[in-house]
Amino acid sequence: FEPLREPIERFQAALKQTPERIALREIGESFLLPL
Repeated sequence: FEPLREPIERFQAALKQTPERIALREIGESFLLPL
């Protein structure tokens, strides 16, 4: 098993040049896609 926040931390690190592309930053957050 990996630590709870490790996947999102790796994802954020991979997109550190374009953080605006990340819709969700915390576990359990919801995102509503505007139509």
